[in-house]
Amino acid sequence: MKLQIIQNIIDILRAKKRNKIRKKAKNYFENFEKKIEQIKNKILYMRNVDTIKKLGHKVRIIRTDRGYSQETLAEKADLNRSFVGLLERGKTNITIKSLENIANALDIDIKTLFDFIL
Repeated sequence: MKLQIIQNIIDILRAKKRNKIRKKAKNYFENFEKKIEQIKNKILYMRNVDTIKKLGHKVRIIRTDRGYSQETLAEKADLNRSFVGLLERGKTNITIKSLENIANALDIDIKTLFDFIL
């Protein structure tokens, strides 16, 4: 009889432990699904943004990866610093020559600037 009671208590404790593990796993997967949804939304957002904004965003990413300030990039590309800021915010158009200058200043091919998969 005592052995049966001890076994029942052990079974109850194991069930509680399994439930805790299930809850943790559920929370983990819920958080994982939220992160996936955020990434999907970001991709959808990038698809809907104007090309000039995507280009500006790409310039900003590469510039910051290189450790350049807007002023440094402008200097290297022979452009005005405020123009670089406007470009990165997608507020201005850019000539092919200026685009070429930026690509050269960043030491990349010009086609890299049009690779909008982030």
